[in-house]
Amino acid sequence: MLTALYTIIITPLIQITEFFYELFYEITRSQGIAVLGLSFVVTIFTLPLYMVAEQWQEKERKIQAKLKDGIGRIKSTFKGDEQYMILSVFYRQNHYHPIMALRSSFSLLIQIPFFIAAYNFLSDLATLKGYSFLFIKDFGAPDATFSLCGFPVNLLPLAMTLINCIAGAVYSKGHGIQEKLQIYGCVFVFLALLYNSPSGLVIYWTMNNVLSLVKNVFYKIKNPKKILYILTCAAAAAGIFSAFFIFSDAKKIFRLALIAFCILIPAMPFAISFLSKRIDRSFSEFDRKPQMRLALFVLSSLTIVLLTGAAIPSILMESEPQQYSFVDSYKSPLFFIFYTFCQALGFFFVWPMCFYGLFSAKTKKVLTLISMLGAATALVNCFAFSGNYGPIGPDMLFLQPQNFSTSTSTILLNFSVLAAVFFAVVFVSEKHAGILNTICAILLLSLAAISGKNIVSINSSFKKMEEPGTKDKIESVFHLSKEGKNVIILMQDKLVSSLIPEILKNTPQLYSDFDGFTYFPNTVSFGHLTMLGTPGIFGGYDYTPFEINRQTEKTLQQKHN
Repeated sequence: MLTALYTIIITPLIQITEFFYELFYEITRSQGIAVLGLSFVVTIFTLPLYMVAEQWQEKERKIQAKLKDGIGRIKSTFKGDEQYMILSVFYRQNHYHPIMALRSSFSLLIQIPFFIAAYNFLSDLATLKGYSFLFIKDFGAPDATFSLCGFPVNLLPLAMTLINCIAGAVYSKGHGIQEKLQIYGCVFVFLALLYNSPSGLVIYWTMNNVLSLVKNVFYKIKNPKKILYILTCAAAAAGIFSAFFIFSDAKKIFRLALIAFCILIPAMPFAISFLSKRIDRSFSEFDRKPQMRLALFVLSSLTIVLLTGAAIPSILMESEPQQYSFVDSYKSPLFFIFYTFCQALGFFFVWPMCFYGLFSAKTKKVLTLISMLGAATALVNCFAFSGNYGPIGPDMLFLQPQNFSTSTSTILLNFSVLAAVFFAVVFVSEKHAGILNTICAILLLSLAAISGKNIVSINSSFKKMEEPGTKDKIESVFHLSKEGKNVIILMQDKLVSSLIPEILKNTPQLYSDFDGFTYFPNTVSFGHLTMLGTPGIFGGYDYTPFEINRQTEKTLQQKHN
């Protein structure tokens, strides 16, 4: 149960964290900048949640100030059960319940799942171990800046705590002592948790605190939107300058994308204002029927969940259930469908529902449209523009590099079909939104039927299989020739040949560690499993997974044979 909850709530955040870390690393080729960029993206991603939290906290402060005198009089006059009953009546008269006080802790609660995701991803990230950045010797270990009486002193967590205290002081200025104690208590909890953590993780959280300090300062100044716009335009100008001079060696497409994005930044507030007014005037049925709007959001979100978490995995698995059976400690292949379904449920339903429940009616309208358009895009691309992506392992990861390049005509056709679908969804949402609920329900039931049929077929095939036998005792006997030449092959799982040059390039110290060894590209595994790597070693390049998979005229059984 706890594993399922972790997969639903935390795993989607880990996937987002990993995606943006890899994106920044691919662009900059610097783990340090990737960590800082990741922190910035997470802060931007959670900013709407903090804005809602601030509104709730301000509302709670006003209510507490309004009720303070009355509560004080009741507590000074009555005791015991009498005090409790009169306080309850007083709260009901003011339409308040003590549990609403939790709203003041919402900004702290937001940090917990994102912290757990970052901690799990960054604390054991192999690429950070041994990596030095600026004055930090090793991103994968505590900084241990100096020793005091034989004990290493980590300055980064202390600097993080100082910044956090300043941010808390700015934020809590003029607030009650209870709120201040809560903030500073949280600060020292993070100090205890991160004091002996890897420097990369501490840098990530320190950057979060710096951005939080900036956010808190903006809350306290006059005309924050105007100042933010000026700073954003300045940052856009700096981005264009960087594209020409600092990132001059970067890929051309990245530089052009950066310049285009920076040019668009000054126009974004005006575009957002225009779209906001347009949305206010449009989709009036969503405003009149909030329950229908909620039903549309739920149905379209669940459509994406069923498609990505059950239909697609079950279609893949139904063709070869034996490949997903008796994998490590998992006997039934249905575990892998359950795991991917939990991930999809968290990514496309649980977290979107959290955002949906927190925001205003206008934002809910936008989220409903995004959800419907996302479901339509996923269905069209899955069933109308599916491709050949090669073999996929039990963990639903591709077993060969993916190249998603395709012909220009296919891309144009895809965009044309999607544009037509988008127009149809927007048009029907504007004129006959009620029909969409029926359409979404039909699609949802269809996907459920496809998934259910495949799951029954997979389970039926699994029940007919025999569990591979295992020996209690393995005989370690090797028959070697005393006269002839012996050839011994050592298979290293998960060591893929094509990755070795890249590993050596990124980690130059490995050259000295492996001094005396010779790298022969055609004698190292072409797959990260022995079953996939062996044929290429014995048979040559024609028998690597990638080349075998290109032989479309042969059946899967022939390829295995």
